[in-house]
Amino acid sequence: MLEQFEHKCWSSLSTNVGAVGAQMLKQFEHKYPIGSLGSHVSVQLGDIMGCSVSVQPQDEAKDLEPEIEALEVPWIEPNYPPPNPPKTRSSAVFAIEDFADIDERARHCPAAKAESYDSLLTYLTRGLITDMEKLRSIFTWLGSQNIAEGSFKSQGVNTPAGYMKLMKEKRGSYSAFLALLLRKVNIPCVIVYGISKSFDYDVGDRDIYHLRNCWNTVYVDGHWRLIHPLWSFRKVTGFNRGRWQTIRQDKDKGANVDERKELEGTDIFSQDEFFFLVEPSVFIHMCRPAADMAAWQLLKQPWSFEDFIHAPVLRQKFFQYKLALTSQPSCILHADENGIVLIAFEDLEEPEMSFAHQLFFDDRASFNKLPADIKLERYAYVSRKQSNVTVKVRLPVGGIYKLRIYGGVGDMYHLCDFRLESETPNQPSKPFPFSKRLVYGFTKNTRQRGLDYPSEFGGVIRLQAGQGKIFTFAYMEELDIQAVFEHYKHTRDDLKKCIAVKRKEGYFNIYVNVPASDEIEEYSLQIYTRPKGSNGQYVNAVNYLLVMARRPEEPKVKVRKVEKYYEMEARRNLKTAIERSNIGELDNAIQRVQRLRMESEDDLIEAKRKRELLILERDLRLAIARRRPDFLDRVLDRAARVEGDNHLDYLVKEACEIREQLRRLTTFLHDVLEIHQPTISEMHNYKRPKEVIHNIMVATYLLLGEDEEDLLRWDYVQHLMRKVGRNSLISRLRKFDVVSVQLDIVDKVQSIIDMYDEDTVRQASSGAGTFYVWCQNIVVELTVSLHNEVQKYRARRG
Repeated sequence: MLEQFEHKCWSSLSTNVGAVGAQMLKQFEHKYPIGSLGSHVSVQLGDIMGCSVSVQPQDEAKDLEPEIEALEVPWIEPNYPPPNPPKTRSSAVFAIEDFADIDERARHCPAAKAESYDSLLTYLTRGLITDMEKLRSIFTWLGSQNIAEGSFKSQGVNTPAGYMKLMKEKRGSYSAFLALLLRKVNIPCVIVYGISKSFDYDVGDRDIYHLRNCWNTVYVDGHWRLIHPLWSFRKVTGFNRGRWQTIRQDKDKGANVDERKELEGTDIFSQDEFFFLVEPSVFIHMCRPAADMAAWQLLKQPWSFEDFIHAPVLRQKFFQYKLALTSQPSCILHADENGIVLIAFEDLEEPEMSFAHQLFFDDRASFNKLPADIKLERYAYVSRKQSNVTVKVRLPVGGIYKLRIYGGVGDMYHLCDFRLESETPNQPSKPFPFSKRLVYGFTKNTRQRGLDYPSEFGGVIRLQAGQGKIFTFAYMEELDIQAVFEHYKHTRDDLKKCIAVKRKEGYFNIYVNVPASDEIEEYSLQIYTRPKGSNGQYVNAVNYLLVMARRPEEPKVKVRKVEKYYEMEARRNLKTAIERSNIGELDNAIQRVQRLRMESEDDLIEAKRKRELLILERDLRLAIARRRPDFLDRVLDRAARVEGDNHLDYLVKEACEIREQLRRLTTFLHDVLEIHQPTISEMHNYKRPKEVIHNIMVATYLLLGEDEEDLLRWDYVQHLMRKVGRNSLISRLRKFDVVSVQLDIVDKVQSIIDMYDEDTVRQASSGAGTFYVWCQNIVVELTVSLHNEVQKYRARRG
């Protein structure tokens, strides 16, 4: 039914080529200018959204007609290739840095060239061979024209300047103009019409047929590609319907303020590369062609209108940061019976992203009113565990909400929106226990603030009421540390008695003793650091949310035998061994309890798991130090079988990196090991070898640890090459490991190989060419490894 209704809505727009359909659609775009998605935002700003063609439903058809007859541009031309999904990603055929010269020339096209299509397109395509080069030149020129503020004196519409004058008068469109330009250089270009989730779209809206839009598909490199020229060159900032209510506390006025305000927004000139050759799987989240143009989605499985309505509202930066939504893939999420909604992402960005949120309430469409004392910012939080990011929302009263999520590295950008619906009773639920936006869990930011190797990576810790908890961190430099405990009812001063910080050699221990309660309670633990002895402010390093379960019912008294003194001592020793984390001590304590056959099942399980992790940690460190592939494989295999959370992820990652490096070194050796002894003999039999051969062998033996002065004599190199057995050249190469190479040697070897290319060396000697390639691979490996280590060090030092 929905598809049939959609087809009727668009039937007047899908007539024959060049007829009223394309003409009407142009008028929508001309009359209501639009812009790009994903504008740069600050968390404190209200709605700053992307833009698109958008009109309100019209009662009279005359509102859609142009004041004068505009130039008619067919949406397609005869004999175009049929619409099919591209077989390659756009990144495989286009890299912006390869077109820098073309872009520069297009931007500086003289204005006089726009007085005719011939002169303009001759200038823009002169010397260009491929359709991709011509497309890019025309696209960049179009994007450099600030049409809304331009001065166009041309009277005719059949010139570029004339058409831009139509566009300024809201009687011409970017999509039609791009089609005109490309068709004149024989590049197939289709004008696609449909609907979009644009700047005046509200997440979860179903009545969006008035959000009409048009864009282009262009046939280059044997595939159809998507371009949205208007969203590339225009955007609207600051638009706000005034529908959504968000209440914050004004520090100056000391009262809660409703920040809702209607704003028309501002249409501005902008350049955004995101919508040039945008992937169909990304674009469909923002724009969908009408029912009769479904094939121009360029997807193997086209989306229905219902798919488009319910799809998550993911903005430009969501895709640029390569985030993956791992929770329910819908823009409308229903809270559970407790008013809870969970949204989860996978963040693989390097460096690590930061996230924030903003929660809004629709008091007009909801069946409840938001109490005046509710601060919505306290009803959601972000937690992280390695690459997994979770946003948890507790809706305070039943009704309709909007959750906006921001993220970025440095600057924060609008990532996505969700509509949250709850049918919980009117009784307001409890806020989370913090006074400002926090991210829970160990992050790379924690490491930059001087703390590492945490006992807990995840941000949400669940405990039994009345149960204590120890959080442990190693510190990389001398620090002052401060811990703050918060609850939504109690003051920080009231909770000071529940927390203690102790410094040990290389470690901080933070002890938390949470009060017992008959209710589920939540506490926020915030840890701050600063350089030791500094008078500067403490900065937030890491946060944890402690969720306390209800006090368990008192168990029935169970008659048990009275422990003897040596059994009590064995139990105490077991618990002490668990705390001390010593393998030998744990072994002795476990064996003693087992011999006495005591009822200590829980303690034994904990002790055995602790022993398993300690042994694994020891072996991981040993495998990293020894750098033997077989040992690394065995230890990593054991690490993969360890169930549950553990604190060894950083060691496992380092071990995996070393294993991959050793595999690469083995690959580098492949061609060297194929060299036959006669080839080596031929090389060391040279009485006066060519300089290139001598230099390549100097580079090789420098990496193997030989002295540079000795290697300057060819007879010494010959002596080394004649050795056999374990001291032979091939044996030494087999045993070679990059950790043995000093940094100054890397520079010397690189200066040698930089004098030649592979072809030159191989012409002198095929054997020397093989050693040249090996040296080059080792230099690259060492340089990249060093760069990564420096980046890690800088990240830790902040």
